Amino acid sequence: MLLNGEIGYQFLKKWHVTADFLNMLNRKDADIDYAYVYQITPTATPAFGRVTHPTEPFLVRFALGRSFTLR
Repeated sequence: MLLNGEIGYQFLKKWHVTADFLNMLNRKDADIDYAYVYQITPTATPAFGRVTHPTEPFLVRFALGRSFTLR
């Protein structure tokens, strides 16, 4: 289980800033697992197996945004 969080603040009616906290517990786990036929090189014999994509370490992302109104 991963624990993520987000906090944000709106200012000047149209602007907002957010901070995303990803993998807050810094877990070492698989983000997703695949099971399919793969080849390491084009000349290698195909093999059926499990391929894992690890989770990213603790990460903080910041964003600044502005809202627009269409007229």
